[in-house]
Amino acid sequence: MGAGSGRSGDAHRAKLALGPPFVHLCAVEFNLPGFPVYDLRQRQRMGRAEVFDPVRKKFVALTPEERVRQHLLRYFEAALGYPTVSMAVEWPLNIHGLTKRADVVVFRQGVPVLLAECKAPGIPLNESVLDQAEVYNRGLGVRWMVLTNGTDHHVAYKKEAWQWAERFPTFQEL
Repeated sequence: MGAGSGRSGDAHRAKLALGPPFVHLCAVEFNLPGFPVYDLRQRQRMGRAEVFDPVRKKFVALTPEERVRQHLLRYFEAALGYPTVSMAVEWPLNIHGLTKRADVVVFRQGVPVLLAECKAPGIPLNESVLDQAEVYNRGLGVRWMVLTNGTDHHVAYKKEAWQWAERFPTFQEL
């Protein structure tokens, strides 16, 4: 795990105190293998597929990663009770003078509480994806992190130390 990361996966997990690596969470029937069936509002424009993003309130290019993100947003809202107004997509972060964008950030009373990093289906959720989420979280300080590629979902939460969760949190649990 984590080729080119400069440290072993075991040392990294020990640093995070997350215990066993990557709990596989798939408890519902999926059309994008990993999420329930959602009717994504789509259109073709200038030869490319677009999907309506209810958070950004506009059509965006329907890339494989965007499809995962849109299914996650629908799941958060429909299954877990996250109000659309509590979510931000491609939230800008300043990391060492560079502007990066967190895929999804969920807020409660204006405070960021959950960070989701979405990857395209087939992209492994490995140490480098976890590292990316950790770097983004340094600027956010959330208590919940989600990594997903539409098939696999890994959820961690922080009390005193980071721990793997067995399921996604509802909005009330954030």
